[in-house]
Formats: sequence, structure tokens, C-alpha cells
Amino acid sequence: MGDNRNMFIAVALSLAVIIAWQFLFIEPRMEAERENQRQAQIRAEQTAVTPGADPAAVPTPQTAQGDIPAAPAVTGTDGVPQPAALPTAPGAPTSRDEAVSSGQRVTIDTPKVEGSISLAGARIDDLRLKDYHVTVDPESPTVVLLSPAGTAHPYFAETGWV
Repeated sequence: MGDNRNMFIAVALSLAVIIAWQFLFIEPRMEAERENQRQAQIRAEQTAVTPGADPAAVPTPQTAQGDIPAAPAVTGTDGVPQPAALPTAPGAPTSRDEAVSSGQRVTIDTPKVEGSISLAGARIDDLRLKDYHVTVDPESPTVVLLSPAGTAHPYFAETGWV
């Protein structure tokens, strides 16, 4: 009977600590966050461009990295300005061969597995099984276990601090 009483006391004290923590620490933080969001929304509404207003007169928010430079203008052969060719977006997938060929790598070639290890971070990100194919057809491509970052379906293994 004494053990049950001690268990009920422990549960009640634990519940009291959780409720006190909620009211004393979590609730004030949530209220402060709501106030910050309210202030940000008010600032956004004040800086919104109204129809007919001069957009140059409205201050633009600065990015965390400062001003973003504009792309350089490229003039075509006929003298008409044309948009500059932009590099591929960071999120745009590259081909597997391009991703593997970039950077220094150590080659892995065993009787059953082939691939490479990227020397930047010792990331194992290129691994294929030699004896297994995607389909039953022996001419089909081999099974790819790991693919480098930047490809359509990246999957890699890292060790150590990330």
C-alpha cells in the first residue's frame, strides 16, 4: 500500500512541475512571439505598395546578406538587350556524371561494388552494385545504391561532424 501512495505522490508532483513550467516559462515566451508576429504584420501592412503610389518611394526590406546585385545586361547582335544566361539554380538537379566528376574523389572498385568517395567531407555518395541490374534483362543498368548531392535523388552516407 505504501508503494502505491509514493507512486501517486510522484505522479502528482511531476504533474505540478509540468503545469508550473507551462505557466511560468512557456506561456510568456509564446505571448512574446505572438507580439513579435503582430508587430511584423503591422510593419508589412505599412510598407505595402498601394495602387497608384510610387513604388520607388516605398522602402524595401534589406536581405540578410545585403543588396542582391542585378544580373548583367547582355546585348544581342542586333543591339537589343537580352537577359543574361543565369547559372542553374542551387535546387536544380544535375546529372549524376556531372556531380561525380566535380571535385576530388577516391575510386572504389571491388568485385561486387564500384563507385567513389568524395574527399570533401569523406562522403560516400557514389556506389553501384556490379552484379545486380534494375530489371531482369542483363543489359539494363546496374542498381545504384548511393547518389551525390545535387542529383535528382541524392542519397549518401557521412560520418563525423556534419
